[in-house]
Amino acid sequence: MNPPKAIVIGSGVAGMAVAIRLSIQGFAVEIFESNDFPGGKLSFFESEGFQFDAGPSLFTQPQHIEALFTLANEPIQDYFNYSKVDVVCNYFFENGIELKTYGDIDKLTKEFEEKLGEDPQTITRYLNAAKNLYNNVGSVFLNHS
Repeated sequence: MNPPKAIVIGSGVAGMAVAIRLSIQGFAVEIFESNDFPGGKLSFFESEGFQFDAGPSLFTQPQHIEALFTLANEPIQDYFNYSKVDVVCNYFFENGIELKTYGDIDKLTKEFEEKLGEDPQTITRYLNAAKNLYNNVGSVFLNHS
């Protein structure tokens, strides 16, 4: 008996993840991609000898990628490694201000106070309010279609 067939349009992160899950469930999966390469937004380009990231700047929710590798019974370390970084992102403004956004709240509030004159307590209150919103509704938007 032939396995059921599935077609996946796009080989970005979501397309690849669904293709892997369907394959594990016994489907014969065929993926169609308009680009010459897989990965969707996870791409880069080169110019004048430099390489530039063209996709997402942040790797959020690594637990979902780890779960996919576990589900596929593949060791994630054979494919890529990642680690948490101190500086999440750098911003450069026209007025010359260079702002580092740290993953550590104390470092972040200090940076905002020094570079932007923002009160650390105001930043902390804002981040706590954002955390509450995320905890209350984030999973609805991030974990469900």
